[in-house]
Amino acid sequence: MASGKVVTLGVHGILSCYDAASGKRLWRKEDYKNVDPRFAVASSPVIVDGLCLVQVGGESKGGVIAYDLASGDVKWKWTDEGTAYASPMLISTDGAKAVVAETDKSVVGLGLGDGKLLWKTPFAVRGRGYNAATPMVDGSTVILTGSGRGIKAMKVGQGEPKELWANPDVSVQFNTPVRKDKLLFGITDGDKLFCLNAETGKTAWTTALAGKRG
Repeated sequence: MASGKVVTLGVHGILSCYDAASGKRLWRKEDYKNVDPRFAVASSPVIVDGLCLVQVGGESKGGVIAYDLASGDVKWKWTDEGTAYASPMLISTDGAKAVVAETDKSVVGLGLGDGKLLWKTPFAVRGRGYNAATPMVDGSTVILTGSGRGIKAMKVGQGEPKELWANPDVSVQFNTPVRKDKLLFGITDGDKLFCLNAETGKTAWTTALAGKRG
C-alpha cells in the first residue's frame, strides 16, 4: 500500500490497483494471465518512487515489470528469465537504488529507473526444489537461501557481487528467514528451527520441531 493505493497480484497472474479509501479499481493488468509458477503465485508487489514493481508469470515465461503506480503503464520490463515465488526487494548502493529479484534460476540486480541488468548471480534449483525464499537485504548486503543450497551473503556494489560468507549446513525450502539483532532465524528444509550469526554465517544453534512432517 502506498499513496492511498493498494496493489494485489492474484493467483492467475492478474495485477490490480485499488483506491485504498473507496475500494474502486484504478487499473488492472492481465499481461501474464493464467501464467503462474507450478504452485500458483506467492510474490508480493513493491511500491517505490511512483512505481509498482512485481515479478509475474512462471518459470517458463515471466520476469520483473515496473508499472507506473498512477496509470498502470509499463515503465520497463526484464524478462530474460522466468520467476518462481520470491518477491522483489530494494537495495541502495553508492547512492543508487536497484531492484534485487530472485528468478527461477538466478538472483539479479536491476536498475530501478530503467530495469537495466546490473549483475546476475547463478542460483539454480537442485533436484525437485524451487526458489521460494525472498532475498534479504541489509544495507549493501544480500542474503540468499534455497533448498539444498545453504545460506550465503553477498556484498553488492560496483560490478559483480562479492561473497562474504556461506553456510552449507542450513538450507531453507519455503520461508524467508527473519533478521533481528545481527541474527537470522528460520526453519530449514529438514524441519529444524535455526539461528545464524548474520555477520559471519556461523550457526548459533538448531533444534528439531516437535512432531513429524505430514
